[in-house]
Amino acid sequence: MRNILDVGCGSSSPFAVLKSSLTPLTSVGIDAFLDDLKTLRTTGIYDSLVLADVRFLPFKSKSFDMILCSFLIEHVDKQDGMNLIEDFLRICRNRIIIITNNGPFFRTALKRAMESGNHLLKHKSSWHVSDFNRLNFKIRGHGSLAIYGDSGIIETVTSRMLKVIIQAISYLFEPIYYFFPDKLSFSLICFKDLE
Repeated sequence: MRNILDVGCGSSSPFAVLKSSLTPLTSVGIDAFLDDLKTLRTTGIYDSLVLADVRFLPFKSKSFDMILCSFLIEHVDKQDGMNLIEDFLRICRNRIIIITNNGPFFRTALKRAMESGNHLLKHKSSWHVSDFNRLNFKIRGHGSLAIYGDSGIIETVTSRMLKVIIQAISYLFEPIYYFFPDKLSFSLICFKDLE
């Protein structure tokens, strides 16, 4: 892979881990929230940053080897999300990776949006395994829906030690969430190889 686009890079993208393992590499981050891009500029993770509405990607066809879209697609309405995936197919040469919540998580997202002052963090759509199956993506799961979801128990636990224990138990069951994401996993890891 020569170049990667991180769509909706935000201020704390998981891309830093990818960049260290995929060198040499040119990376581009795109986001609509200027404050997040200002924060990212100081990290040096990306070779370039683009301020733009992700619903209108300003890139030529087949201009990226890989596209990473991590926890963004749920922040646009469903039709805009479907259009965004079509745009990914247009601008990507090799692999598209989309990571999103499994189903609706509106309460938690609204709380984060209010706390951060970033109205773009509000969830406008929910995505399910069936949505990505229809588009011929391969899907894997991550995390426990019962633990991390909107009604998950992690939000109600106040003890730091108990949270650590609950998270450790969740990790033990990770293979189940990975292979059976439909009803059990908190997040969906969806990928499509184009070549």
